[in-house]
Amino acid sequence: MGSGTRIAGQHVMATNDPVIMVVDDERDFLELTRKLLKRHGYRVDARTRAPSWRELLHIDPALILMDVVLEGENGSDVCLAIKSHKRLTGLPIILVSGHGEDRLQQEVNRCNANGYLTKPIGKVLLLQLADHYVRQHQRAGGQYGAASTAGPTSKAMDNTVSPENPVALPGTQRPRLDNLSGMRAGPDKDQSS
Repeated sequence: MGSGTRIAGQHVMATNDPVIMVVDDERDFLELTRKLLKRHGYRVDARTRAPSWRELLHIDPALILMDVVLEGENGSDVCLAIKSHKRLTGLPIILVSGHGEDRLQQEVNRCNANGYLTKPIGKVLLLQLADHYVRQHQRAGGQYGAASTAGPTSKAMDNTVSPENPVALPGTQRPRLDNLSGMRAGPDKDQSS
């Protein structure tokens, strides 16, 4: 793991506002995801390479969306390394990939990720996940640690975040999955879902 390229100076310094970190080597996906989250009020650290543990401790993200296949790195191995660090074990990591769901579930189990999303990602689901983990991060006072209740970490399918099993939010129905790939890159304008 090491410092990676950031999209358009999107490096985020630690403040009181939670950050969602997006790690993906597909720049179009990274930029579209960053714009969507930013448009909905989230602070985003978008990067093409995995962060170091020091960066994670400094930035203190509420959630990491990690691509499984990164240029020169394996997102599952990075996830495993992060989850192995005593001060980062509770940091929520959702694996993202175009791979089939069976393979993604195996990767989640192997690296103890909190779940997975298949590309293209539904906008509504992505925003619900962001909201869920940001709220948990705020309630916990930041810095996910080994004793944190940072989210589902069970390896059982029914406790793993996936398109079929999104985070259960009280009083909501299953989200309609609007494809993130349906968004166009361009200025930060609201392209309502």
